[in-house]
Amino acid sequence: MIKNPRSFDSEYIDNKKYKMLLEMNALDIKSTLSAPIYIEGEFYGVINIDNLEKIDAFTNKDIELLEFLVKQLEASIKNVILLEELNYALRTDKLTDVFNRRCFEEILEKEIKRAIRYGNRFSIVLIDLDDFKPINDTYGHKMGDRVLKYFADVLKKNLRDTDVVARLGGDEFVLLLHGADDNKSEGKIGFIKNYLKENPIENIVIDFSYGICEYRDGMDIDSIMTAADDRMYQQKR
Repeated sequence: MIKNPRSFDSEYIDNKKYKMLLEMNALDIKSTLSAPIYIEGEFYGVINIDNLEKIDAFTNKDIELLEFLVKQLEASIKNVILLEELNYALRTDKLTDVFNRRCFEEILEKEIKRAIRYGNRFSIVLIDLDDFKPINDTYGHKMGDRVLKYFADVLKKNLRDTDVVARLGGDEFVLLLHGADDNKSEGKIGFIKNYLKENPIENIVIDFSYGICEYRDGMDIDSIMTAADDRMYQQKR
């Protein structure tokens, strides 16, 4: 409970900010109830209730009421945070921090609808790491996990923010490249391959096979994924 907030602010904030508040008539307040908002020990903000008329406008009962309101607000914010964390977990591959298969299929379905409606161009690239099993067998699964994380980071680093990177499972990844035809996609993949050759992880040079499929009229999720998969395994063979 703050009586005479003008005096309080003059003591606790710098002169420049204090003058600014005066010019804005933001200090024409007689009394204030102020309560911090914390979520699991982390400060989120402050809720203030101001009175412009009375210095003794608030009582201890008002403080109790504000404490109750703050607890309700903190619970509501925490629920939103938990829902956001759950939604993130459902959409993201835990190991590599890229989208998972389920989320990618949702994104691809929406992208196909946009292509049908607006004529948007895009391609997908299906990727399978070469000789990944020997890495696990030789260096152990922890190193295999590091390779997968590193590879995912390289993909994100060398693609645009508008492009999509997802892990389908194991050592398989998929990209959705907006506005890219077969040639542009080949160029991006070639750049990534060269980057991996020049930047190994602990002397392990990562290479991969891939299949590109540019969206064509009439394609659905199954047909575009199957086409990219066939081209990837032709290259791998």
